[in-house]
Amino acid sequence: TTYNLTGLTDDHTYSVFVRAKCEEGVYGKWSTKVDFTTPEETGINTADGTNLSIFPNPTSNVTTISVNGVNGDVSITIVDMNGRTVLRDSMECEGGCTKSIEVSGLAQGAYFVRVSGDSLNMVKKLIVK
Repeated sequence: TTYNLTGLTDDHTYSVFVRAKCEEGVYGKWSTKVDFTTPEETGINTADGTNLSIFPNPTSNVTTISVNGVNGDVSITIVDMNGRTVLRDSMECEGGCTKSIEVSGLAQGAYFVRVSGDSLNMVKKLIVK
C-alpha cells in the first residue's frame, strides 16, 4: 500500500512510524522509525503562475512530471547531454496535470526534460542514477 504525504516542508527531516490496521480497533505493532529528508524545491515558477516540478530527482526508476497553470495538450521530451531525444510522451492538462514516466531504461547521467504546449516551454534537468 502506498500513502502520499502532503504539506511537507522542503529540505526538512521527518521521522515516520507505520502500523497495520487489521480490522476495526485491531492494529499491528509499530514499525521501527524511518527518517527521511525532503529535497530542496525542484520546481520552476513563472510570473504567470505556471509551475513545473520533477520528482523524485534524482531517480533510478520512475519520475513524476507535474505542471500547474496549463490547459491543453502538453508534450514531454527527454533529451540526453548530446542533444539526442531519448523519450517522448504527452499529457492532457486542465489547469494542471501529472505524469509518471519510467526512466529505468535510461543510462545513468544527466538529462533535460522539456515540457511544451500552447504558451508553454519549460526545461528542467533530470538526474538518473
